[in-house]
Amino acid sequence: MRESNLGLTGVLADRYEIQREIGRGGMATVYLAHDLRHDSTVAIKVLHLELAAFAGHARFDREIQITARLQHPNILAIFDSGRAGELPFYVTPYIEGESLAERLAREKQLPLDDALGMACEIADALAYAHARGIVHRDIKPANILLTHGHAVVADFGIAHIAESNRDGKLTDSGFAVGTVAYMSPEQASGGAVDGRSDIYGLGCVLYEMLAGQPPFSGANPQAVIARHMVDPPPPLRGVRPSVSPALEAVVCKAIAKAPADRFTNAAEFRDALKRMMSASAPDGSVTGRHAAWWRSRRLWLGGGVGLVAILIMLLALNGRWILSRHGRTADSSGPPNLADIAVLYFDDNSPRHDMGYLASGLTDELIRELSAVPALHVISRDGVLPFRDHPVGLDSLVSALHVGTVLTGSVQKSGAHVRINAELIDAMTGDHLDSRTIEHPIADLFALEDDVSQQVVTMLRTRLGRQLRVQQTQEGTSSVPARELLLRAAEARDAAATIATDSHAGNTQDAIGFLQRADSLLAQAETADPQWIQPVIARGWLAWSIARLLPESAGARQLALARDYAHDAVRRAPRDAEALELQGTVYWELAKAARGSGAAPYVISAERDLRSAVSIQPTLARSWGTLSAVLRFKGDAAEANVAARRALEEDAFLQDAPSILEALYTSEQLLGDYASARESCDNGHRRYPADWRFVQCRLTLMSVDTTAANPREAWALVAKLDAMDPPAQAAATRDPYNPIYWRMVAALVSARAGQRDTARAVIAWATRKVGNDPALRLDLNYDEACVRLALGQPDVALRLLTEYTKARPTLKLYIGRDPHFAALRNNPTFAPKFTAMLQTPTR
Repeated sequence: MRESNLGLTGVLADRYEIQREIGRGGMATVYLAHDLRHDSTVAIKVLHLELAAFAGHARFDREIQITARLQHPNILAIFDSGRAGELPFYVTPYIEGESLAERLAREKQLPLDDALGMACEIADALAYAHARGIVHRDIKPANILLTHGHAVVADFGIAHIAESNRDGKLTDSGFAVGTVAYMSPEQASGGAVDGRSDIYGLGCVLYEMLAGQPPFSGANPQAVIARHMVDPPPPLRGVRPSVSPALEAVVCKAIAKAPADRFTNAAEFRDALKRMMSASAPDGSVTGRHAAWWRSRRLWLGGGVGLVAILIMLLALNGRWILSRHGRTADSSGPPNLADIAVLYFDDNSPRHDMGYLASGLTDELIRELSAVPALHVISRDGVLPFRDHPVGLDSLVSALHVGTVLTGSVQKSGAHVRINAELIDAMTGDHLDSRTIEHPIADLFALEDDVSQQVVTMLRTRLGRQLRVQQTQEGTSSVPARELLLRAAEARDAAATIATDSHAGNTQDAIGFLQRADSLLAQAETADPQWIQPVIARGWLAWSIARLLPESAGARQLALARDYAHDAVRRAPRDAEALELQGTVYWELAKAARGSGAAPYVISAERDLRSAVSIQPTLARSWGTLSAVLRFKGDAAEANVAARRALEEDAFLQDAPSILEALYTSEQLLGDYASARESCDNGHRRYPADWRFVQCRLTLMSVDTTAANPREAWALVAKLDAMDPPAQAAATRDPYNPIYWRMVAALVSARAGQRDTARAVIAWATRKVGNDPALRLDLNYDEACVRLALGQPDVALRLLTEYTKARPTLKLYIGRDPHFAALRNNPTFAPKFTAMLQTPTR
């Protein structure tokens, strides 16, 4: 057997029993195997020797690690990976069925329903992957597996491994990178590749499903590539007259030569295909076999609804009557809302089914955690208990519990670890909203439950928030085109948010591109309904977001645009809380940009508008959070803390949770409540481990809480902050001073520990770094004053602070409360001078 030559049997004998070779391609060989730990059948894909040599171990590990994070029903999951000798391998589920290539070889042209349904599922999978910065690069029928009537995309990341080492050639080492029949012109020519290249590949696949052959063919690969670059595709309706002109236009747009002429993203392509499916139904709805593709994606918890199911529904209804007296349940007076949630008991998928206790405990913990969020209506434990061992269909579940969202999951033991999968489903449509896979050591069950519940609750609240915001912002117009345009704008905005917060996704320009696309759609929505205020407010927020992603000069222009939108919205609706929230937030951004005495009017206006917003609508979490920052700026630490806590309470869907947690720990730090500040900082780090602010807060706390100061740990945190590359959130601050600030804090901690030479060396380095930049020099004055105090130089510290307050008088109250300067306030010699410096503050 081939695997004996590879050494697979010996290397993997403790985990997998290799049975036979089941496939061989240009990049890898696939083996059927038995997973001994989980008593299941798997596929093991082993990279060819040439590709393995080019890729290198580190490259392979990195690509597989990134790809393994993809958890989507139409993406082939990765269970395991490693090396058999020098050959990298990875393990996936074994898909019983055939590939799309095999079906096309047998049938040539596919039924229209099947082709559109599969293309929708593939586009949905690509949209999910692209939003996380992962491009497939080799979409073709052979990489699309068919199982139980659904399409599953395989081999994410493998083409990327090969392509990154090919030096611009297609076949340098005897293996093909990409497949020329489906390869975009930019990929074939060695140009930059993004998600639009996958759209091109899927467009070619859809063309073949409909026409029976790819759009371009030729005597050799070079001829095919030339046709991709130059020739228009043969008319699709010439070989398939049943294809509508609208569908042909969709396919042609997907395979346009220039990426800019294709669909902007895979989600847009998917939505266009869904409209084609709907349009072909007599009443404009998705019916017949078209609907079957999407109905079959709905959660199906069991077989037909018979007598047992009816009894379960009666039990559940009885449970709802009990809950109406003794607990909370969803309101059944109207249609279900997404905030009406049922957390179903997680399945125990372990080979020996010995994880049931953990599955039950985790489910109960999630119900408790979610029930604590006032904005959610969570079915209690008793309400979902009847469905624990008696599965029914999703429609029956919705009828019984009247919920809009269902959270399902499973627990599976794997050696010393446990893998938890959680999936969020729209109960009304059956659509997959989001999913999360978490692996955790099984040794500490308490930590496991806490960690998993935190991650799943964060995922659920964030995803629901996006959906509900879209629903809410659709209110106020009777124009269907305006609503649809706003929905498309929301998708583009969410894509930008994903790029801006995912360290593996794109860059700042990609995020700005999505935001600009959203703005264009909102402009069209304004035209469709000029009386609707929501697009105006949304465009203001987009301009504000773009301003935070640009350098200061370019950002100022966008900020002025955001101010104009805010003024227009408030003029049209003076008591609209969301319009006031936008205007107050923009004023606060302008105050931060002004910095000096020019900031005062903006601070006053920001506080006025934000207080008005929360008085009209107290649930505006972002208004409370920004108001906390304004009050902290003014030196009102106690009220800032109250506002931050209100923000945390009202942020049901974690729309602005990182900024709110930052506001909370900063106000607690100013109040000297270091234990609470550390707890808020740690909470932020648990929820958002990739957010640099929750590493920085640990460093900042060392600068004020002398009991926690440790120079070695401080410099380790500086190194960690430097290593967060690209720190997407840091890019949003446009603040080049951050790296200097981190080192000045570490210098302060070092000075307090007696490492005076280190502190002086950092001051000298920082002075050279800021150069002649007056704004950076002022920032350094503040931090250098802190370090000089620790070095026993209060006179130098006072001089630096005096220079600082002359330029930024609005910060006098803040400085008066800053714990860093307690040594000046308490020094009999310098206290009078310090007090005099802070007189006549600008409020």
